[in-house]
Amino acid sequence: MVKRELQKSAYVQADETGMRQDGKNGYVWAFCNPDYALYEFDPTRARAVAERVLGIDYNGYTVNDGYNAYDHFRHQRCWVHILREAYALDENYSKAALQVKILHEMYDQATAAKGEPPDKRREIRN
Repeated sequence: MVKRELQKSAYVQADETGMRQDGKNGYVWAFCNPDYALYEFDPTRARAVAERVLGIDYNGYTVNDGYNAYDHFRHQRCWVHILREAYALDENYSKAALQVKILHEMYDQATAAKGEPPDKRREIRN
C-alpha cells in the first residue's frame, strides 16, 4: 500500500545511505512524502532500486541529492545540496557571489514560508 501511495504522489523525497547488515555492505533507501515513508535495504546502490520502488513510469518528481540513480525521473535537487555546491562555487569563482546571495535569499524565503497558511505560501512561491 505505501509503495502504491508513493507512486501516485506528485513528489517523493528520495535518498540512500550506506549500511552494514550482518557483516555485509549495502544501502538503506528512503522514499518519503508528507504522508508516507518507505525504507528498504538493498545490497546495491543501483538505479534499479529506485525504479522498483517508484515504478519505471513514475511521473512525479524525486527530490534528491543529485545521485545519478534518480536521473531517469524528473527531479529537483534538495536545498542542502544546492546550497553546499553554491558555496563551493562562491569560494572558487568570485563572479558567483551574486547568484549565491540570491539563491540563499530564496532559501530564506522558502524557509520562512513554511509557517504561513497555504494561500500565503502560494503567493510567496509565485
